[in-house]
Amino acid sequence: MDLYRMTKRLIEKYRLRPRKRLGQHFLVDEKIANYIVALARPRSNYPIIEIGAGLGALTRPLSKYGNMLIAIELDRRLIPALVEVIRDIHNIQVILADFLKLEFMGRFSSIVSNLPYYITSHILFKLLELDFEVAVLALQKEYGYRLMAKPGTEHYSRITVMVNLLADVKARKVITRRAFYPRPEVDSIVIEMRKRKLKLKTEDLEFFKSIVTGLFTYRRKRVTKALKYFLSKSSLNVDAERILSEARIGAESRVYWLSVDDFIRLAEAIKQTIGSNLHMVP
Repeated sequence: MDLYRMTKRLIEKYRLRPRKRLGQHFLVDEKIANYIVALARPRSNYPIIEIGAGLGALTRPLSKYGNMLIAIELDRRLIPALVEVIRDIHNIQVILADFLKLEFMGRFSSIVSNLPYYITSHILFKLLELDFEVAVLALQKEYGYRLMAKPGTEHYSRITVMVNLLADVKARKVITRRAFYPRPEVDSIVIEMRKRKLKLKTEDLEFFKSIVTGLFTYRRKRVTKALKYFLSKSSLNVDAERILSEARIGAESRVYWLSVDDFIRLAEAIKQTIGSNLHMVP
């Protein structure tokens, strides 16, 4: 039985109605499922995490690698159907839980998910806190383009900066809305992420994030003006022009022109000026 017919059968058998508030669009294209699973092939024996196992479109094929597979699902209604799909497989642990509320320890070989559009950012940043080798994610196409946008372009945003500080992101394949049931209103994209070596120490991430978030409030303004607003709101009585000079950033630059490295130098210059050095990794 192909994936589409299996999904329809499970929905009818268990009287399931996909919940819009949970962003439920089940993957029903078997070729796409196999493509995602192939990209997520583990290079080690560490466990695999699947976020949002749903009706098992990815769960069952992921189990073939033999790694322990932690399949997380938030919707209690789907669990009986999921258990049916994987009933003869013994290397899968199903967890009924909200991924955002779980605590994880140790290293993971792969993280795989068809991310619900409405909560993509929250899951993405939680995921990036984990120690993993590769993450393969299907997400809204426009959101995926934001993750890979270049400085100075339309889609470049604070999300772009924060994600690219932490990971190398590559587009792998556009998925049409026909690959899902029920069909979403937009197409999706498969991305591959691998963690970067941090140029900051972990304890400085929140400070860095506050600068990026604060400046992107004034995304198209000159960075001099945006920085003055940010420093004023933060009650920091320091010279914006001096900080930009020390960070080697042109005063006429716009906020959305700044690269990840520009923001790192800017954070360093601010903390040096206020007398607390940002911990940099050589």
